[in-house]
Amino acid sequence: MDSYIQQICLDSLCLSTDLNDKEETSLFKPPFAINYLEYYNTQEPTTSWIIRHIFAYTYNGKHPYWASFATTFLQQIGFRPEWIESPIIDKDHEYKNIDILIRDKKYAVIIENKLKGAEFQLNQLARYIATMRKDGYSDEQIFVVVLPKYEKDSKCINKKVRLETPRRLAIYKPNKKMQSG
Repeated sequence: MDSYIQQICLDSLCLSTDLNDKEETSLFKPPFAINYLEYYNTQEPTTSWIIRHIFAYTYNGKHPYWASFATTFLQQIGFRPEWIESPIIDKDHEYKNIDILIRDKKYAVIIENKLKGAEFQLNQLARYIATMRKDGYSDEQIFVVVLPKYEKDSKCINKKVRLETPRRLAIYKPNKKMQSG
């Protein structure tokens, strides 16, 4: 029995060593070890600027981060990512006070950044929706996403690592279910 346990320990050690080697040599290192926005204590306008730049990133003529966001969060409420294949993103400035706006000629996605805990202004989202209506979008063409504040858990795994618990995104449609277009 002792040789069996020794063999399991040896196999486990080899597997652990192999996994460690793969992680160290992998080109695909996930950037989850640190939240840089939190680490550098960035302010809300800066976080919006960074998100706009991330969504504006193109590879082979596509916007992979925008497409991933749309697929992950918007598809569940009827938005189809192919509706905005070539997004218009003013990455360096807010559009008419909207933190992050992803749009094309037919659809608009308003993203309100509350990651740093800013309070809502009076009728803030309603004003943004009205802005997009004035720009020619109907309610069926407008989606609104609120990025909620990250709250740090008071429990720590150790003195260096804090748990961060994201609240769910709030996704809003100004009108009833979107018709395919």
